Amino acid sequence: MQPVSPSRARKRLVIKLGALGDVALSLPLLQGLAEHGSAALTVVTTPPFVCLFESVGVGRVMVLPDRGTLAVIRLGLELRRENFDQVIDLQGRRASRLLSWLAGPATERVGLASHWPNHKGADLPGTHPELRFKELARVLELPAPLTTPVPVAAERVERVRTWLRAQGLEGRPLVLMHAGCSPLWPTKRWPVKHFEQTAVELGAAGYQVLWLGARDEQELNAALARSVGVNATGAFQLPDLLALAQEARFAITNDSGPMHLLAIGGLPVYGLFGPIDAGRSHAWGQRARALDRTLPCRPCYSKKCLLPGSTHDCLAGLLPAHVLQRLQSDGWLPALRGEPSNLSAP
Repeated sequence: MQPVSPSRARKRLVIKLGALGDVALSLPLLQGLAEHGSAALTVVTTPPFVCLFESVGVGRVMVLPDRGTLAVIRLGLELRRENFDQVIDLQGRRASRLLSWLAGPATERVGLASHWPNHKGADLPGTHPELRFKELARVLELPAPLTTPVPVAAERVERVRTWLRAQGLEGRPLVLMHAGCSPLWPTKRWPVKHFEQTAVELGAAGYQVLWLGARDEQELNAALARSVGVNATGAFQLPDLLALAQEARFAITNDSGPMHLLAIGGLPVYGLFGPIDAGRSHAWGQRARALDRTLPCRPCYSKKCLLPGSTHDCLAGLLPAHVLQRLQSDGWLPALRGEPSNLSAP
């Protein structure tokens, strides 16, 4: 089968079902596909990410209501009737592979790996998704490199600015902080006291701290905001974070979906890494800002600390002073109070 170049494809289908961080990392490639070539683009995703794909304006969005076999077959047969020239599977799991195969026997199938049912793929296993997406862009013969920030709909920009005006924050030097992460990964959380101490220092330096999070992080952010900053829990939908990234100076986050989305919005993001290898999971274009510690036990990829006593030292030992030192060296802060330079390096 001859490859379908962007200039020759008429109809292209992209499958990306989740999760948030992976969806965010796929946006530069989708932007590239939408901007180059004349092919009509359709994106298949799951309900939580419909508004995000619609707001970045990369094409028509179709919804897979769940990943059960019956739902996949129903949607797959619907896709088959559309006669796509090319299907690009950015998920690579059972549901997406079946959808790709059902889309039609005459369809060229491409993915992040060249396993069944793909005809070709990027084939860079074990590397950061940014590298895999860039290689896939080469395989797809896109004529320009993938770039950020990914633009978002104007109404999202105005929605964010309206909220900031209502809070008296318009024009303030904002720092975005996300102290939460997936409840399935407690080992990814930097200690709350570390977030609080860092935020107090940033507030003293003249920054306005904004605590981001989903509704299940309301209690956490309310407690942090009592010390410093504004609790913005639940104030923003996923596309709003792309717009909010344009209004802030930088962000400090756990290894989380919002970390990736803010980076795709073009914001400098300092990601805090514990059990996960930062080299394989950092935010797009932000490897130099991924903060971690060199320890013999990491990366362990464990959802529970494996050391005796559950010391969680990979993140507990990454102190606020280390983060503040890095911010100072990057020009975000003046000389720090105290003597953080006497602390051991992370």
